[in-house]
Amino acid sequence: MKTNDQSWLVASFIPVSLFSLRSSYSTSSGGKTLFVPTPYACKLAMVDAAFRAEGEKLAKWVFATIKSREIRLRPPEHLTVNHTFIKIKREPKQKNIYQPYISSIAFREFCYYKGLFQIALVAESLTTKDIEKITRVLAHINYLGKRGSFLQFCQARVVEGELTGFILPVPSSSNHFNPDCYKVTQYLDDIGDTDTKDLFERINSYSDKNIELGKHRILKPYMLPYRQVTSSKSYTYYHNDL
Repeated sequence: MKTNDQSWLVASFIPVSLFSLRSSYSTSSGGKTLFVPTPYACKLAMVDAAFRAEGEKLAKWVFATIKSREIRLRPPEHLTVNHTFIKIKREPKQKNIYQPYISSIAFREFCYYKGLFQIALVAESLTTKDIEKITRVLAHINYLGKRGSFLQFCQARVVEGELTGFILPVPSSSNHFNPDCYKVTQYLDDIGDTDTKDLFERINSYSDKNIELGKHRILKPYMLPYRQVTSSKSYTYYHNDL
């Protein structure tokens, strides 16, 4: 189905702290951040919120409902990426029982947002009751990305037709694609093989089963509606013109 034929459940949030989520390709010492949470991170945040809201029954229902649905993200109008070095603790190359960790430094990036952040979920075939349950779950999300990247839920509503100002998959057939506005491309992960019978167990951090990159979690290229405005050695400022 084409994008402009779809209906979306769009949730709006206000970012209230710095955002950071390292790319799957980054190392522990070179942590460049993604500019938006990934669809995978959003789906797992919804499952976590469902657990906290009502427990495992709701979490399993939410996961079964959203795992194969497309998620789009609309980043805030203003984005400033801070480049910095921080002190970290890491294991030494030669292990020492008297000093299991040593001090080191690592490169990190943090995103400062100004404006609303939106998550859009395909609402096709969802009933009014389904939308109410998912909205209740969305209202329990308080951070996305690295723990501490807080945001505040505002509202959720159903939107018909094509979205404007949201990230676009590569390639894209959107009528709103403007190469002058979509100047950033990043790889974001999403849930892969949704037919895996034990997939719910695999996303459980306390389970012995693992999520395999390239099978249960896949990387997809997306275009972000940001263009670089200015930069220096300590920050880069981007703007969403849409």
